[in-house]
Amino acid sequence: MTNDARQKLIEAYSAISRGDMEPLLSMLAEDIAWTYAAPPDQLAYGGIHHGVASVRRFFETVGSLVAFDGYSHDQFIAGGSTVVVIGREQGRSIKSGTTYDTPMAHIYDFNSQGQVTAFTELVDSASVVRAIGDNSQ
Repeated sequence: MTNDARQKLIEAYSAISRGDMEPLLSMLAEDIAWTYAAPPDQLAYGGIHHGVASVRRFFETVGSLVAFDGYSHDQFIAGGSTVVVIGREQGRSIKSGTTYDTPMAHIYDFNSQGQVTAFTELVDSASVVRAIGDNSQ
């Protein structure tokens, strides 16, 4: 199952690079716990988002605040019921133009039906908050 999940994520990330979020969103369990590891009082999309509707709002919020200048997904590592994506993210505040550049890790946990039940994004949240945070509230 994990190699299937890994392959589905590779395909979903390819779709995301073309602006299509639906392949990723279709993989989410209804009760997904989606975490962006930054304080929600400092970054509008930080914290834990519960459910697919909340994840959609997360992406809408990110899209209203961040312009991505670069996004690489260098490794997709599968083990057990988890797939980890390692890469780099470069972005800038739509409002101020302030930029950030950070390594990132995306951690996906899958259930036995192949749905994502938990997601965590790890970045240098301090650099993201410095660039986006003051403009996100």
